Amino acid sequence: MPDFRDSLTLAETIDLVAYIRSLTGGGHGHHEHGAAAPPREQVTSDYRVRVSYAGGGGHQHGQAQGEHMHHGGAAAAPAGGHLMVFVTDAVTGEPMPYLPVSATIQAGKAPARTVKLTPMVGDQGFHYGADVALPADTSKVTVAIGKPTIAVMGRPARAATSVTFEWRP
Repeated sequence: MPDFRDSLTLAETIDLVAYIRSLTGGGHGHHEHGAAAPPREQVTSDYRVRVSYAGGGGHQHGQAQGEHMHHGGAAAAPAGGHLMVFVTDAVTGEPMPYLPVSATIQAGKAPARTVKLTPMVGDQGFHYGADVALPADTSKVTVAIGKPTIAVMGRPARAATSVTFEWRP
């Protein structure tokens, strides 16, 4: 395998390893998520956005097993699945904290449902997430990213944006 140390950022390398591990069930041994769909990813002018969903039977983690912690320290409660949105800088690959992020889920003929995502840290790193069940007939997931809530030195001001993912099981 070629040496990618000079061409991939640390964040991209971590994402690559997480993706490869997801192909083999994660290799964690303490839980399996079944047949999870492959990660979905798009790049905007400012962000690289990757969406992943671990569904079925709940998404419980014990603290020793990488428990998801909400911003503020409260543990996430399982509700049928876990939607994760990874937002990184499109140029540097660094995770982008301090963003208001939500996901709008379109399924069948039901009205679209919008879920506010919370900053979290779990087995796959920093992400915005929510414990939510995606209906089997989900057709689209739109991720809305607002302007950063805290100015970060050295980074230009960013505009709000959204990215739509066609959702096929």
